[in-house]
Amino acid sequence: MPVSPLPVALPRISSSDPAAVRAGKLARYIERRWPRIRVERIHTEHGGAVVAFNDIARFDASIGDPAAYERDVRRLTGDLDQASVELLQLAVRYFPKLRFATVWQDKTLQAFWSKEEIVAMDRPERYRNHAAFLKLIFSAQYPPDGGIPPSPPTS
Repeated sequence: MPVSPLPVALPRISSSDPAAVRAGKLARYIERRWPRIRVERIHTEHGGAVVAFNDIARFDASIGDPAAYERDVRRLTGDLDQASVELLQLAVRYFPKLRFATVWQDKTLQAFWSKEEIVAMDRPERYRNHAAFLKLIFSAQYPPDGGIPPSPPTS
């Protein structure tokens, strides 16, 4: 098993890249950096004012030992939580018009954060504890108050 995160160069994103291209480059970056994390869907609106990513973990069902499987699930869940916060913070960096962003695994817990809320977040590795990540989700806006109403992400 590779140890994540891997040291991967940030993507080359040009100021002329459309929002969807920027989002795609960030998604591929996260997948290279976190080998067992996949960004299944991306969605942008209003030139990058709203950005949405659906990331998921690929669990290893071949692990036969229940204790080893539980350790792997805990580690991979921490990877997913950390990668999700990294992706939010990268959205702030690469989307100058950003107002709201979401990174979600479960539509019922889809949270939107304002640019200011993302900037105020702690370092991504501080959210490896799933309880800390859930607290972050429940502190978000559903949907953004008074902002641009985001459309549901589609594939």
